[in-house]
Parts: sequence; C-alpha cells; structure tokens
Amino acid sequence: MPKLLSCPECDMGLFTVDAESSTIECNYCGRYKLKLGVMTIDQAIYLGDLVNGVQRGLRMRYFPFGADDNNKPMGMSMRAFTYENGNLYPHNADIRDAYVWFSGFTEHWIKVSDLLLALDNAVNGTQGMNKPMAIIDKE
Repeated sequence: MPKLLSCPECDMGLFTVDAESSTIECNYCGRYKLKLGVMTIDQAIYLGDLVNGVQRGLRMRYFPFGADDNNKPMGMSMRAFTYENGNLYPHNADIRDAYVWFSGFTEHWIKVSDLLLALDNAVNGTQGMNKPMAIIDKE
C-alpha cells in the first residue's frame, strides 16, 4: 500500500496526480507542485555546474538566439535561485521550476529548466543552432 505524504507547505495530504504532465499538486493550498519528469545524466551534470556557479557567483555567457552572427552574448553574474518575481526559492521545491537571478547591465531571471537546455545546446547542439545557448565561465 502506498504511503501518503503531507504537503510540506500546508501539512495537508490532499494531492492530485496528473499522469499526462507527470505532476503532483496539493489540492488544499496549490503551492506544492512536484514534477515527476526524468532528469538525464547530462542534465544532472549541468544542474551541478549551475548550482556551483550560483554558489560561487560565477559569470555566464547567455546567447538568447543561439549561434546567430548578430547575437551578442549577455555576460551576467549568477546571484541566487529565486521565483520569477525575485523572491528567494525554497530549498524543498523542485529546482527545475526555480529561476536564476542574474546581474549584469540589467537584472534578468531565467528559468532553471531553460538554462539546462541552453547549457546542453551549447555543448551538443541538441536544440538547434538558433536556440538559446549558455556557457558558465569557470574562472
């Protein structure tokens, strides 16, 4: 028999499981959402690099339009994991739904799941040459 878990946000045990989108959502507060999607080894490596980069305040070169000749990289420093509105992201939520707060000429917030795709695209070209690419500067 499966064990019922309580929502970490409101401590209720009312969940809806959506098999189509592979998510679980609290029916009571709606704030707790868990994505059950698969993370590949490559994505886990990129996520580790991203977490390390945020912790160390490293810079990222982000190419929003991929390898387009007119595309100038956005050089930005990684600051923190946040919600899209800039509030700090909780440690018990799915990191792929968080945003990374960047500081550069202006402030930017880019979703972690989009950054994982952009990091992979810069290495493997899996998304296409006209899609976002990202490179974390290690030094």
